[in-house]
Amino acid sequence: MISAEQESWFFQQLTNSKARGTRWRFIGNQTMMGQLLNTDGTPFGTDQWDGYPAARNRVLQYMGANAINNAVVLTGDIHSSWGNEITANPFTGTFKAQAVEFVTPAVTSPGIDDRATATGFQQQISATHPHVKYIELFRRGYLIVDIDKDRAQAEWYHVKNITERTSDEDLGRVMTAANGETALKAATSASTPRTNVAPLLP
Repeated sequence: MISAEQESWFFQQLTNSKARGTRWRFIGNQTMMGQLLNTDGTPFGTDQWDGYPAARNRVLQYMGANAINNAVVLTGDIHSSWGNEITANPFTGTFKAQAVEFVTPAVTSPGIDDRATATGFQQQISATHPHVKYIELFRRGYLIVDIDKDRAQAEWYHVKNITERTSDEDLGRVMTAANGETALKAATSASTPRTNVAPLLP
């Protein structure tokens, strides 16, 4: 998935962040890290981390061996909404995740264009993939991640229409990873916009 040089750099950055006393580690990532398998147990897509299980295992082993916690993987590419708990093998019964993953939907690119098909896949995946805590395969939109010292919170917003100019949208789900934990839990409401926020850099 990444070269030996990139992997070495990445591991060093994780170690450096721990040495600095960093509370949260956000990992920008190109494809979904959480497992997604067909009914026969084969990977749904080998261009995701499922195609590189040894690389994923090395990342998780390094995190475990060096007590790297509060890791949040931020992912796109799959054109749908996911909230995953990351572990080497989530299909063995009880597992303890080492990280969480927030996957953003696309604004315009389609996931599964047929709602009934998307709903069927969602139900199948929810029933067979215990690490997938949220999934929405049909609707398009965006993801907001809100962080404070106590939790990292993901808020999935889905637009009602992409063919007309409109501000109509729905809050699909809010999920939270608490400081020091790797379990994703549903939250009851979205974050409140902050006041007196410093302006963005030009």
